[in-house]
Amino acid sequence: MFSTTQVSSESESVVQRLHDHIVAKDLVQHVAVEHVTSYLKPGTGVPFKPQQTTWHRFLDELCHLCDFKGGGKTVRSIAVENTSSSGTIFWAASTYTDSAAFEQHLLALLGVLKRLSARNSRTEETAAAINDLSVDKASGRIKVYSALFIESANQAIRKLSTSTAPADRTLLTVLKELKTSSDSFPALCRGAYDKFRHTEAQARLNYLIEHDHDTLWTHLRHRIGRLGSFKRASRFLAKNAPKFADIIRDAKVKLVDSQPRVRTPISVGPDLETLLTRVCAWLKQEAILAQATKKLETAENKLKSLREHTLMPIVHAEILILNHFFTKDLRFVNDDRYIGCSKPSCYCCSLYFDAHPGNFVQRPCHGNAYVKWSPPRSQTGALSAVTVNVLESMTLDIQGELRVQILNDIYGRKRSRDSETGMTASWNGQTETLAGPA
Repeated sequence: MFSTTQVSSESESVVQRLHDHIVAKDLVQHVAVEHVTSYLKPGTGVPFKPQQTTWHRFLDELCHLCDFKGGGKTVRSIAVENTSSSGTIFWAASTYTDSAAFEQHLLALLGVLKRLSARNSRTEETAAAINDLSVDKASGRIKVYSALFIESANQAIRKLSTSTAPADRTLLTVLKELKTSSDSFPALCRGAYDKFRHTEAQARLNYLIEHDHDTLWTHLRHRIGRLGSFKRASRFLAKNAPKFADIIRDAKVKLVDSQPRVRTPISVGPDLETLLTRVCAWLKQEAILAQATKKLETAENKLKSLREHTLMPIVHAEILILNHFFTKDLRFVNDDRYIGCSKPSCYCCSLYFDAHPGNFVQRPCHGNAYVKWSPPRSQTGALSAVTVNVLESMTLDIQGELRVQILNDIYGRKRSRDSETGMTASWNGQTETLAGPA
């Protein structure tokens, strides 16, 4: 028999081993950014972008409108339980401490959607109400987006002003018009959506991104997309709420219990060679340790920064929801084991979903490896046997990926934003028109 102390010590060593591998993956991603484009699902060798259903996107858009803090500080996650006696429960979790505000806003949005589902309001009216509620709640976030948009727009206007091409003049005019709305957040967000959705200005901006190779255009599109995302999400929720009337009608909202605070920071290896030797022992056997260390020299400052900062573990919101549903043995509505989130999942969350025995539906993944990622724990701070097994599987997956990348001299990844721009073709088509009278 093992003592509780022994089991706990062994579990924590599994966590530390995983964190060593996450640090190594993060450093490999940090260099030569042109080589790797997206997270590779283990065993497939192809970029992983699962197909989303309308319900999946409905949950994600709901999360997005509840994520009203700026600077990437928050991630919201929602999953819906089907209870046998009392309707549905929208379980909510957040990586930030403003859970009460999150709960209040989610209740407000569901209240608006309930009126639509009960045929007491029109679709356009509902979309406008959701948009106004959400823009008002996210005013701090939008203030940041607005300032960044103006910065990019001013640069673009200066560059476009020297061009005589008709398409450039069209984009120039639209950017100037949109700038005049910057003092009114509702007008700015509406304009960002309306003026860059299936328009000549959008087409020209996409062309410049492909052919001008100036990061200005990518930043500009992202910032316009962030502003327009509020109307995009509001329209999608209003258009599709009637399909989910039975789920929304008697919906309640509950918060997932917060995780116990882990007071021990994540430790990071003293130098590249020590870390690589610990994580990739086979490097010495392959006689390429020096080569790999040399290749990762450009990540030395990143490693130094990790060592100098206190890295407190964070359990991501979708993992909190996953753990809650699994440990409580809750039933998902329509048996669809999807967990909504305000951002695509990170590299570690996708590995966790993939390795977990709960058969949860995989989410879109942006592929960034976050060193502070942490597994869920019980209220006593303990790790379950299931969690330990999942962490060991994740470590093996990362180890396999690192081996393939290092042996094939594949380092880095293209910059992938955590949030969607709201301007992707696959999403635009789903909000082509609203239904008119509800």
